[in-house]
Amino acid sequence: MLDTMPSATDDADGVAQAIQNAATKAGEHNHLLNTIATQMNREQEPYIKFHYTQLAPFFSTMASDQMVTGRDLHGKKHAFHMEDHGLFITGIIRDLAPEANIEHIRILNDFGVGDCSTLIYALESIHGRMSEIDPATGKQGDLYQRPVVINLSLVTTPADEELVRYWFQDSNNGYNPLDHLRAADDIKLLRAPLHRIIQELAANGAVIVGAAGNDSFTPYIPTRIGPRYPAAFPEVISVAAVDKNGDMASYSNYPQVPSQHNGIATYGGNLPRVSDIKQDNVDAVIGVYSVATYPALEAKNPVLPDVPAPNNNGWAYWSGTSFAAPIISAVAARVLETLQGVPARHVASEVQWALTTTAGQQTVLGTALETQPGFAVSMLKAEQCQLTKAQPAGAAPAVAGVAKE
Repeated sequence: MLDTMPSATDDADGVAQAIQNAATKAGEHNHLLNTIATQMNREQEPYIKFHYTQLAPFFSTMASDQMVTGRDLHGKKHAFHMEDHGLFITGIIRDLAPEANIEHIRILNDFGVGDCSTLIYALESIHGRMSEIDPATGKQGDLYQRPVVINLSLVTTPADEELVRYWFQDSNNGYNPLDHLRAADDIKLLRAPLHRIIQELAANGAVIVGAAGNDSFTPYIPTRIGPRYPAAFPEVISVAAVDKNGDMASYSNYPQVPSQHNGIATYGGNLPRVSDIKQDNVDAVIGVYSVATYPALEAKNPVLPDVPAPNNNGWAYWSGTSFAAPIISAVAARVLETLQGVPARHVASEVQWALTTTAGQQTVLGTALETQPGFAVSMLKAEQCQLTKAQPAGAAPAVAGVAKE
């Protein structure tokens, strides 16, 4: 799982401190967070290992020209701290795949921003570990011939619908069709290094799951668009989000382009209104949260301060395709348990077939999933159990979810 990571001291030592402190404060109100703390960095299986990567200086929270991402409740650009984005996802995977070993790797800063070089390096490292001889050690990779699912709740490069506009923004729309075609080829070349390592991972048996993105129907893109990369690569299982009624989440991108068949939809929540939050009636995923504050819900000038959490129970609401993707990742891990004798080069396509096609679902899951008509893909229904009074979700949840895929 490649994402953000909380740390009390902005280094590896601070990760355990941040999570353990939050789990201790939550106590019996958050058994999931305490499970994560108990399994953190241990050798006994199942384990959750946290790998804290020091990012380039310009990604530091103290950088003078900070690169940020995020949107508020209205889809407007809104920068805020989201270091718990990855922990929230880890909690979803642990809840749905309790026997899986999880490796949580930091490649994004506390604002949910990173660079392709760091992402590719992390993927190359996983590929080496899955190889018969890991180039980094000269020995057999510790993940060689072992089932691997990679969750990518992130996006790279602007949406295709925006890229051409960026490419020619200084041309006053004075370009011809040939310029457009050349730009498309150039854009494909820009994505080629990432696509190549994803292809190599899939050939080694890795199942890769990606968030389709949260860019649709914003003030900047007034329509529903196709999936962002890496979810748009055909080797990746691309996940769109639906609300509690199974309808397309307003922000969710389409999970696949018509020429591909790698998409699926599942619960990711919808964009709540401020009134919904005040009434604690939010259509969003509930997950673990370690930070003592929630981000402001609306982008204002001057910037609104963070909101103190109403209690120490360590729960939050969050909406987005980011949180639909780990549901599918967890199911993919469960499907991998059923595959016997499948050559590594066929594993990724076999799992994609099992989850995204009617024939595969009937064969592996025992029943066909219903189709989400708007997305025109299969929909895996997912519901969260109601929390008891002993485990409240908090009255002022973080709805940072359309912040980052």
